[in-house]
Amino acid sequence: MDVRRPSEHQHFSFRTWQQIEDKLAELGLTLPYSPDLGALARPMHAGPLALRPRRAGDWFIPLGLGHRQRVRDLMINAKVPRAERETVPLLTCGDDIAWVVGLRIDERFAVTEDTTEVLVARIVEELTET
Repeated sequence: MDVRRPSEHQHFSFRTWQQIEDKLAELGLTLPYSPDLGALARPMHAGPLALRPRRAGDWFIPLGLGHRQRVRDLMINAKVPRAERETVPLLTCGDDIAWVVGLRIDERFAVTEDTTEVLVARIVEELTET
C-alpha cells in the first residue's frame, strides 16, 4: 500500500469537494480513476488502518447501495472468480471495512462536501526478483 502523508507545509483542509478539485487543479494534479486507488474520508471515531483478507461473515455498506451487504455477495455480483476472492484485500479502519480494494468503498468512508481530510490509498503490486 502506497500511502503518502503531506509534509506539514503541504497540509490542506477543505470544506467542500469543489475546494479539493480546485486545489488539485491549482497544483496541477488530478485523481484519475483506478480500481487500485481509493479516496476515503476518515471518520472521527475511526481506528487504525490495516489490510487483511476476507473473513467469513464480513459485511460493509457499499457506497450507493444504502444498506449492508456481505463481502462475499459483493464479490459474486462483481463476478470475481472464486479462486481470486481470497486474494482481494480489505482496507479496514478499526473494526470496519473501509474499502474492498478494487471494488467498492464503504458508505461511512465516502468523501462528501463535509469532508475535511481525505486519505488517498493506492495498492501497489510487490515486485519480486526472478
